[in-house]
Amino acid sequence: MTLFSREVELLQLEQDPDPGVVVFAFDLETNGMTTRCDILQIGVKGFNWSTDEGFVQEFNQYVTPTNEIPQHSSRVHHLARDEDGDLVKETDTPGNHEKLETLPIKTALTNMWEWLLKDNPPVLLVGFNNSRFDNHIILHHSKICCEPDLMDRVRSRVHFTDLRTVLSQRGEQGNLESHYNSCDGPLLELHDAISDCTAICWVLNGKAVSYDELRGRAVSLESVLQKKNKSSHPLLIGKLVTPKVAEKIGFITRENYLKFSEEELIRFLKTKGVTKKSITLCVKKW
Repeated sequence: MTLFSREVELLQLEQDPDPGVVVFAFDLETNGMTTRCDILQIGVKGFNWSTDEGFVQEFNQYVTPTNEIPQHSSRVHHLARDEDGDLVKETDTPGNHEKLETLPIKTALTNMWEWLLKDNPPVLLVGFNNSRFDNHIILHHSKICCEPDLMDRVRSRVHFTDLRTVLSQRGEQGNLESHYNSCDGPLLELHDAISDCTAICWVLNGKAVSYDELRGRAVSLESVLQKKNKSSHPLLIGKLVTPKVAEKIGFITRENYLKFSEEELIRFLKTKGVTKKSITLCVKKW
């Protein structure tokens, strides 16, 4: 399903952005936590301070899976594959699934970027914890799937901001759910890409996040790609996991390892039979 230009309340923040800048909340649902995992859903929700049109544009696209969806991932976002390999969403009725309309990843990403850049504005994509995960995965797949001329436009027009980082600078810690609950928003089923975008909008509004705060933490596509090669994980800064743990995590490379938040890393290790307590860290460089 793809949804465009749905009229909802315009989000107002404390300060107007640069002329013509369009700010979008974005989120992904995937079948894993590595850069090469399948994207299953792309959610984008935009708001523009520079016009008085009073509507927000929305893009919601499910993506055709090419690999299996592990049960631990399905438990989070309720997306799975049926016996024919098609993407379905679990319903409240046990054993019942809603079959979803999907597009191949190449078409889905091309449509998304073309939609974002249709009037060629500067675009600021705001996610939550996206600097560790969503930025890297969406750019990895875009570089593979999208035409070079489109990626040139993305490089020149798109920046990313992590709302979690912005709030952390204020001394406000927590996950998206806890921040959203503090804003008294309507009941949402989080871990759905478009619902998470709605939650981000409510947090921006409820916590009076200014555009200057978002702009101050914005990074370019090139910065994201450079960080991919230079970033370090809080669990791994100057530290080394034991060979036994490394053997258990198997196919996870150091580069992919660094993209996990601590919570995501521990959750993944548990799926491999490794408990947090069993992770031995040494004061050494990787």
